Amino acid sequence: MRVNALGPLWAALTYLSKHLAAAHAHTGVDVVCVAPGATETAMFAASTLGPMGAAARAAFVGGMPKGRLIQPRDVADAVVWVATTPAGRLFHGAVLDASMGLGVRPGLQTEAGGGGRQP
Repeated sequence: MRVNALGPLWAALTYLSKHLAAAHAHTGVDVVCVAPGATETAMFAASTLGPMGAAARAAFVGGMPKGRLIQPRDVADAVVWVATTPAGRLFHGAVLDASMGLGVRPGLQTEAGGGGRQP
């Protein structure tokens, strides 16, 4: 049986970031959690894309809300923006969904007529 630990992992990271934000609410330390979606990394390729054939992989990527995987640079740019702009301080304690819309409803990719691009 394959167990998907992603949901509990995200819940734990969300809780941890909220807890740290509360602990640092009256200090100069800002805590923001950036939660990316399907990011083109070696780990994602090995765990998710690797078992797929070329056609299934193309359909998977084409079915993403923006028709592509998130690039690591996209996530880095979001982190830099939050960390370096004065407006970033407004997000203290926030969990920023950086999934290009996939985090709105995780089944969006596979739902027929779900508003996303379909394979």
